[in-house]
Amino acid sequence: MKRIHLIHTNDVHSHLEEMAMVDTYVRKQRNQWKLNDEVGFLVDIGDHLDRARWETEGTDGLINKAILERSGYDVVTLGNNELLTFSHEQLDRIYTNTSFQVICCNILDPLFPPFQTYEINGIKLAFIGVTVAFYELYQSLGWEVINPFEAVQKQVHILRQKGYHIMVLSHLGYPSDVRMANEIEGIDVIMGGHTHHLIEIPEKIKKTTITATGKFGKYIGHLQLIFDDHDRLIEVQGGST
Repeated sequence: MKRIHLIHTNDVHSHLEEMAMVDTYVRKQRNQWKLNDEVGFLVDIGDHLDRARWETEGTDGLINKAILERSGYDVVTLGNNELLTFSHEQLDRIYTNTSFQVICCNILDPLFPPFQTYEINGIKLAFIGVTVAFYELYQSLGWEVINPFEAVQKQVHILRQKGYHIMVLSHLGYPSDVRMANEIEGIDVIMGGHTHHLIEIPEKIKKTTITATGKFGKYIGHLQLIFDDHDRLIEVQGGST
């Protein structure tokens, strides 16, 4: 069997003091992965930035970027806090030339590709980002936004045909995550946020696993994807801690 780890955070809202705990946990896990010849990814599900924190306000979010890079995040998606309180120019400064990839399939902007793909030991993983769609408000701020369910469905269809296992970074909220799991076939895991829901033991809806880690960095999500010798996903273990 093969094992791939997913560590995830959501809705940190610039509670930057909690990021030290995240960083310590991730470093310990990465050391263990090396010993076990395993791999993993660190992802954030949006609303990492919050101008209520003076360090974020004073640096226009660059302190958050530095922390995400220092902890070695691989992929992040956008929350409504990023899109509503930062300008295009500010997000461009934060998210250009980063060591992590920002993805979002329902905000149409060259800065945010819809997905990020990886291939590890013959296993193909795709991360799709999606965020809550406040249509009129986002459009008034100059963002082009489309239906999140239709956008995810399109990307799942494309990526499944290419043999990818699908991981969705969803800043839509728990009710929408449940709807997505029920309506869109082919999603393996939904890591959620936005409604600040904590799922300590992942839920299974049809063939999709749903999880989330509450708010403010108080919890860390850690999933283990277990694959058989034919690279089929046979189990998702772990939860929030």
